[in-house]
Amino acid sequence: MKMIKKSLIQSDKHKQNCLVEKNILLNSINPFIIKLYYTFQDNNNLYFILDYVEQGDLYHFLLNNLKNLSEKYTVFIIAQIILGLQYLHENNYIYRDLKPENILINRKGYIKLADFGLSKIKTEKEDKCQTICGTLYYMAPEIMFESQGYDESVDWWSLGIILYEIYHGLPPFYQSKNQMEILQKYNEEQIQINSDINPNARDLIHKLLQKKPKDRIGYQNVDDIKNHSYFKDINWKKLYNQSLKAPKIHNLNKSLAKTEIFNFKEDNEHQISSYCKISNFTCSNNQ
Repeated sequence: MKMIKKSLIQSDKHKQNCLVEKNILLNSINPFIIKLYYTFQDNNNLYFILDYVEQGDLYHFLLNNLKNLSEKYTVFIIAQIILGLQYLHENNYIYRDLKPENILINRKGYIKLADFGLSKIKTEKEDKCQTICGTLYYMAPEIMFESQGYDESVDWWSLGIILYEIYHGLPPFYQSKNQMEILQKYNEEQIQINSDINPNARDLIHKLLQKKPKDRIGYQNVDDIKNHSYFKDINWKKLYNQSLKAPKIHNLNKSLAKTEIFNFKEDNEHQISSYCKISNFTCSNNQ
């Protein structure tokens, strides 16, 4: 269940974000996108009733199991994320907040992408985004530095950061002192990839983390990624049908694997008005 505080969604921006997320969830039919069953509200909150995903999010999963993670399981996870992103992009959605916390894992080892509050629904095929948003370590450099806007290729950059993080333990430039320093390094410096990791993984990370979107793998066609040698053992049809058995993780530690109420948190810097209506959600501070 995802809970959203009404007191935090009364600005136009936050209302729009909530509507976009609801529309994406209602209209998405894909095994790698979390399913919305219904919504309801009380005096203080809106609620999204979603799939129950037993093993929690990828962030905590990696925190507890990174040392035990096999290469096969990493390929298995990344391939599923690709299928989820492919579906979003084919339906003119830009995720804009792909990160381990938004990737949920069920008991069979399959993933669900969740939390579309920062996503963009493109109105035209060539529509460009201008809004600076996302999670710092996973933001593509063009989101901050490209005056002409950006497109869905920012999601492939985020995928590259996640893959980098799995192999290196942390995102690039994690020890940098402030946000602008990190973004400037993404834009100006070459990301160093350990030479001792799988050459196919190294090559894919390099191709996903190209600073110029047009040079980034996936910009032209998602099949360029799916045909990469890193996925040579993946049967994409069976993966989509979820008929593949997840590779085993030895000594799996489940102590941090949990599914929580996802609580919408936002910097409440805007003055709150007394009334807010969001689609079939209607809420009033005077209810």
